[in-house]
Amino acid sequence: ALAIAGALKMNSSILYLDIGNNEIGSDGGVSFAEALKVNDSLQKLSLQGCHIGVEGGKAMGKALRLNKTLVKIVLGDTNLGDDGLSAVCEGLKANHALREIDFSGSKFGNQGAKTIANALTENQNILKIDLRSNEIGDQGAKMISRALTSNQAIQHLILKDNFIREEGARSLGEALRINLTLRTLHLGGNLIEDEGVIALSQALKVNRSLQKLCLQGCGIGQNGAVAFSDGLKKNQGLTKLNMGENFLMSEGAAAIARALKMNRRLQNLQLTKAHMGSYGATAIFESLKSNRGLTKLNLQHNNIGSDVASMIAAAIKANRQLQQLDMGCNNLAEGVVAVIRSLSENQSLQEINLESNRISEESVVNLSEALKSDKNVEKIDLSRKLRSLKRCLFAEIQD
Repeated sequence: ALAIAGALKMNSSILYLDIGNNEIGSDGGVSFAEALKVNDSLQKLSLQGCHIGVEGGKAMGKALRLNKTLVKIVLGDTNLGDDGLSAVCEGLKANHALREIDFSGSKFGNQGAKTIANALTENQNILKIDLRSNEIGDQGAKMISRALTSNQAIQHLILKDNFIREEGARSLGEALRINLTLRTLHLGGNLIEDEGVIALSQALKVNRSLQKLCLQGCGIGQNGAVAFSDGLKKNQGLTKLNMGENFLMSEGAAAIARALKMNRRLQNLQLTKAHMGSYGATAIFESLKSNRGLTKLNLQHNNIGSDVASMIAAAIKANRQLQQLDMGCNNLAEGVVAVIRSLSENQSLQEINLESNRISEESVVNLSEALKSDKNVEKIDLSRKLRSLKRCLFAEIQD
């Protein structure tokens, strides 16, 4: 590591350097920091998992004050500690080149979040900050939210897998009413539950800048989904929404479906493991008959039965926007045949995943016949029955 850092002082051609997950320690961290003070070419540096420690963090903070070329630095899981993090953030206040910084897996909590938030109130150049897999709670979320009300540069905020609950979500919702630049907000793995998502829903009614929102595994139930759908009806900014791994149930999914009939902006909807069942899925596909926005839909692992197949087929025939449909790991069984047959009447769908849908051997023969009439879909996943299907198709070719 010392040799590489020494070479970096003289090299003027390397643009990207990744030495992640090497135990370079504090001495290595200091050496790389010294190199950054004089290097005038490096744009991206990853020290992920290098454990540069407090001293390495202090040295890096000083380097960031002077460096004018680095646009991205990864300092996740580097054992910075509060003092090292504080030094790096002091460097950020004086740095005007950096656009992206990664502090993921750094094990800091509310105090660390406060330190970062203070830096963001002064630094108006950072576009993306990754704070996933830390220990940020509601108080930390409040500090970050406060920074968002004054920072008009940051576009992507990753808060996945922290300890943010309802109160923190409410603060973020209030910030979204004011902030005009944030494009991505990732809150997956934070148990904000129904009250938290209701607060975010209210913000979505007025926010026009947020484009991607991840609420995967946030403990959201049926009531939260119903309330959230009201915000989705009025929102004209979101293009991607992930509410998978929640307990939306059939009524929650039906509420989202009603919102889809009014929303024309959303393009990518992820609802894996949402516990919607056949009733919820029926409502979703009914909405696709009139929806003109969605291009990607993922309904994996929702216990959707063969009784929904006719509705799926009807939606595929009527819809002209959907390009990717993922129905993997459900219970469509022989209903898969009807879905495949509908593809011949659709001009937009390019990929469909029907893996692990308990397709019987008898259905495989019918499936092969249905596939012969389709001329548009480029990718079909029928994993776990593909071998039998290939045999049927091959036999036809031989004949």
